[in-house]
Amino acid sequence: KLLPAILKMLRSPKLHDILDGQLLVHPRLGGVPQDLGGDQVKAERAVRLFVAVAGARQVKVDLELFDALTAPLEDLISTWLGSPEAKEGKVFLRPESFADLLSTISASGVNGGKLPELLSGLFSQQHEESSPGYEVLAGGSMIDLCNMAHAFSLMSHDVEEPIRLLWTTAEPQLRSAKPHLALMMLNAVVRGGSQEVLTSPELLGL
Repeated sequence: KLLPAILKMLRSPKLHDILDGQLLVHPRLGGVPQDLGGDQVKAERAVRLFVAVAGARQVKVDLELFDALTAPLEDLISTWLGSPEAKEGKVFLRPESFADLLSTISASGVNGGKLPELLSGLFSQQHEESSPGYEVLAGGSMIDLCNMAHAFSLMSHDVEEPIRLLWTTAEPQLRSAKPHLALMMLNAVVRGGSQEVLTSPELLGL
């Protein structure tokens, strides 16, 4: 009964109002403060919905369900990427949400639709160096950085820029990181990194 109800909600023309108007939301849902505004709140809640459904062990994610769950995020991200706020370097999705979303997409086994490429574009834009978003990324946990790098490296389109940004952020912490996290990051860089990153003194010196 739950999945049909969720699909009905996802297909509702009032979906964005439903995401915006949910009550009794934990103030730090998924580790992200819910004091955001407008489409950012809707996107965070769309991420939580995707993670809750696609990440459930009892749910077999097929292309129809995946497309229905990702459609609101695709719309919200597409709108944001063309907005003045995006050009100012503001953060649309926090690293914690990005990590959960990417990990769930990777685990689902479905790699279709526009969402993976939109996420790569969003990540590269909001976390570019010298932007406020880069400082937010640098403050993220090593686990989240590694999970994002791993998931990006499994995608079929060009992910060199997100991998480079994650490598640049994580590299100063690698020597003190737990071995399995350091290996996870290095594996992602080798699989999806650019030639520039692969031949950088920082990587060769490890």
